[in-house]
Amino acid sequence: MIRLTLLHPLQSMPVRSLTFDNKSVIKIGRCSDNDVVLYSSVVSRYHHKFSVSGKPGSCNGWMETTRRVLTRSQVDIALRFSRLICIIQRKITTMYLTQKNKIRNLSSQEFKALRQLCRLSKNMYNLGLYSVRQFYFAEGGYLRYESNYHCCKDNENYQLLQTDIAQQTLKVVDRSFKSFLNLIQKAHDGLYRFEQIRMPRYLNKEGYVPLIIPRIKVKNGYFNVPISRKFKAEYGEIKIPFPERLVGKNLKEVRIIPQFDARFFEVEFITEEKPIETIKSENVLAVDLGLDNLATCVSNTGSSLLQILEQKAT
Repeated sequence: MIRLTLLHPLQSMPVRSLTFDNKSVIKIGRCSDNDVVLYSSVVSRYHHKFSVSGKPGSCNGWMETTRRVLTRSQVDIALRFSRLICIIQRKITTMYLTQKNKIRNLSSQEFKALRQLCRLSKNMYNLGLYSVRQFYFAEGGYLRYESNYHCCKDNENYQLLQTDIAQQTLKVVDRSFKSFLNLIQKAHDGLYRFEQIRMPRYLNKEGYVPLIIPRIKVKNGYFNVPISRKFKAEYGEIKIPFPERLVGKNLKEVRIIPQFDARFFEVEFITEEKPIETIKSENVLAVDLGLDNLATCVSNTGSSLLQILEQKAT
C-alpha cells in the first residue's frame, strides 16, 4: 500500500491524503485520467509520475520518473487555485438578495435616537482607525481586529453602542486597512502605482456611519434596533417595520443607512436564498396584452395562443 500526503506549503500540515493499493505507477497532473488530479495553470496535463524501481538507493522501491518537479511556490499556487474553485462552487449554490426600504413614521424621539446611533458608529470607526494607524506608524505592522477590539472595548462609544453593531464597525475598519496593505503589496509586485494608494482616512467629525446589525428579533411585524441599556435609558427604543414578504426567510444582515446628512434613513435587509435554476431553451414566447382580447401570444415555433386566451377570458 502506498500513501501520498499533500502538505500545506506554509504550515507543513497535511491537507489531503491518498492511498493506493497494488499500483505500479502513480501519475499526477491536470488531466482527469491521472491518479492525483491538480487543477492549476502551473501543472501540466501529465506533470509528475512515480513508478516501481528495484534500483539501489530508491526510496522504498519507488523513484520519480519525470523531469518536472513542483516547486514550493507552484504547489502554493496550485493549493490556492484549488481553494478558489471550492469558494466559487460554494458561492454558486448561495445567492444574497437585498431589499431596501425607506424608514417612515418615526417619532421625533426615535429619529433623534437613530441619528445619535449613527454618530456613535462614526466615532467608533474613527477610534478603531486611530488605533490601527498608530500601530502601523509605531511598529510598521498591522493591528489585527482581535487586538483592536481589546483596545476599543472600554471606550464610551463602544459601551453606548450595542456590542454586535460596535464589532461590525470595527470589522469595517479591519477590511479597509487590509485593502490598503494589499494595494501596497501589489505595488511592490509592479501591479499598482504607489502614488495611487491612500491610507484610510478619518471620517468627518459631524458625519454619520451606517449601522450593521447581524441579527434581529421580529415581533408583531416590527423589530427593535439593538441598543445598550445605557443608551436605552436615555433615548428609549427604536421600532422599525419588518417586511411581511421576508418573514421566514434566512436573514443574514440588516443595515440602517443615513442619507443626506441623516435627514432620513433607509434600511436594507440581506437574505440568503438558493439560486433559481434556469432552463436553457431556444424557444421564445412573445406576449402582447390587448384591449378586446386578453393577450396575443406567439412563439418562434409558429404556434398562436390568441383563441385559447379568448375562451378563458369569456
